Amino acid sequence: MMLLVTPFFLFAVFRTLPVFSAFGPYVNVPDLLQYYSSTLAGLLAVIIALLTRHGLGLSLNGRSVLVTFGFLTLAALLLVSSLGIPYLLLQQSLHPVFIWSLFLSLPLSSIYFVGGSVRWTAVAEKRIIAWRWPLLGINLIGFFLYLVITVALTAMLIDLPTRFPAILFFFAALSITWLLWAAWRAYGISQAETNSNERNLAVTFFLLAQAELCLAFGRPGSLNWFLYQVLLLAGLAITLLPLLKHAIHYQREKRQRSELAQLIVHDLKSPLTIVTSGLELLHRGNLGPLGETQQKLISDLQHCGSEVLSLVEDMLDVERLEEGVMPLHKSLMDLTPLLREQTAELQILASKHDQCLTIITPESLPLVLVDPHLARRVVHNLVANALKFTPDGGKITVQASGEKNTLVVTVADSGPGIPPPERQRIFEKFTQLDTHNRRGKGLGLTFCKMAVEAHGGILSAEDSPLGGALFRMTLPSEEPTLPTTTTGVETKPRFYRLIMGK
Repeated sequence: MMLLVTPFFLFAVFRTLPVFSAFGPYVNVPDLLQYYSSTLAGLLAVIIALLTRHGLGLSLNGRSVLVTFGFLTLAALLLVSSLGIPYLLLQQSLHPVFIWSLFLSLPLSSIYFVGGSVRWTAVAEKRIIAWRWPLLGINLIGFFLYLVITVALTAMLIDLPTRFPAILFFFAALSITWLLWAAWRAYGISQAETNSNERNLAVTFFLLAQAELCLAFGRPGSLNWFLYQVLLLAGLAITLLPLLKHAIHYQREKRQRSELAQLIVHDLKSPLTIVTSGLELLHRGNLGPLGETQQKLISDLQHCGSEVLSLVEDMLDVERLEEGVMPLHKSLMDLTPLLREQTAELQILASKHDQCLTIITPESLPLVLVDPHLARRVVHNLVANALKFTPDGGKITVQASGEKNTLVVTVADSGPGIPPPERQRIFEKFTQLDTHNRRGKGLGLTFCKMAVEAHGGILSAEDSPLGGALFRMTLPSEEPTLPTTTTGVETKPRFYRLIMGK
């Protein structure tokens, strides 16, 4: 508590100590201090934005998106303001774009901090998540427009702070109020969820509010200018240091999980292959005749063994796709034979449950550049998934078509369907829906999505005209200029994965 109250006391004392003015007009100590502190604060804010979601333990929700944008806004304006110091030293004047960037950095970022602290409805959360990339684009456009307008209106803006100081004071008072409210909300969240990182975020917002107080209401040339720099850097450091510690721990834990998964996979795959091969010999009668009951038991055991072996392969390939080291041996091919082959292979499984499995495809489809082995596994997983969740006597339809330089393959079923809020989460690792009607191992769809995205395609879930779920796979049909064999394909840029976790 003393740490939080002390800056208010120092603000009152430092306001009467014009230390920097004693350096004289030709000493650059205050300017250099502003340059280095603003640059460092901007870089710290960028790092916090990159680590916000995972470091704060947030899922992809409205709070994580808006808090991230808040730190990005703070970073952009502080970095622009720091560029004004070299301009000042060279030109002996300061352009208003640098002044206004400094004074607007905390007020504009506090808008996002407040937005992230609001209790949004489920519908609003979905819209914020869905619009996060367009919102990022709008922010970038707005930022460049701000720079252009400020440069164009130089004559009007250059003396506006001195002629109408009440404008800056109004923005500062509003910013301080918002930051204090955001701090109170973050503290409440930390108490409810016992999240220490949220508590650090509350302290950061409180210190940023005090920094804004020193910047806007402190006397020019006094020690309050120095106190502003200290509070700004301290506030960002209080949030950043635990985030960095968490990020290092997360990467170490992720590497250990990956190594353990690969060890388990390799140790399981060999004996499982031997077991399934032995069951295949028994089922064929190579080791002697079997009765009808024994044949059925062997068939069931084969099916279970194949499922476990498929899960083991999915675990290994998901790890490879995540790390970007999955070798893709691409070739230009027509998927029509592959779709018919997989449908015919799974027709036996469908007939056991009186399910109607049909395929609708033209004689030939647009050629696509894919890895045949991965494409076969993706189609098999999607159709097998539809069969699993379709009740006895239900319908499954596999359909393919060419649409505007793309190949579209859909797998529709008449099962229980997927609730709209779960249609993104179902592709995450080890995710099971909050329903007893649709439960799985949680890796098959993850593998499918990653494999499709590694080929530049999209895999999504939606409502089926049959009443259940429909999975839509879209692949580019035009031949890329990349080599046909690539190694270590990164499915998404790490920058975006760090910012949005997706």
